[in-house]
Amino acid sequence: MTAPSKWRLVEPTPTRNRQKGRSTTSRTTKAPAFVAGVGTGLTLAVAIGGLAFLTTDRGRPAPDPAGAAATAAAPARSGSTSAVLDVTARHTGNLQVQIEVQAVSPGSYQPITMGRMVVWTDMIAMPMSHRQGPIPLMEVPGKHGTYSAVTAVPMIGEYDVRVELQQPLPAEAHERLTVQTVSGAG
Repeated sequence: MTAPSKWRLVEPTPTRNRQKGRSTTSRTTKAPAFVAGVGTGLTLAVAIGGLAFLTTDRGRPAPDPAGAAATAAAPARSGSTSAVLDVTARHTGNLQVQIEVQAVSPGSYQPITMGRMVVWTDMIAMPMSHRQGPIPLMEVPGKHGTYSAVTAVPMIGEYDVRVELQQPLPAEAHERLTVQTVSGAG
């Protein structure tokens, strides 16, 4: 017995694999199939993600924080048969909000009188958590086609004011309003 073989406790790996009936080439032949399977899976995942990206709605653009509350919304036009609504919402103090809407008929721009109009307020940061409505808008005496309502919002923050004209012509318009302080005008 020689000195090197005396201290060897296990046999070299190729001999041990051959003795148990395993070949050393089985692992190398499975590797290309595994890589091909992983590559195919990743390719399908990227294709599905790309298709989902192209077919989904990208949502609304980010609001302009500097002048969102200061500017009045442009008249909303939903189509040729819907009314045109011009919404003005302002914070009057102590979480009170005054909403004023001018409604005109499409094409002729004649004021819409005796309409049924409602408003909803919803906090943008927490949708559906602080939603209020429907709040009826009443026609302002002496101003044809002008409707108004005063409501209180639950807390400071930015709100989406949604106005819906239900009769005689359907229409909907949105306005963003920022309520900054609890007491005093915002």
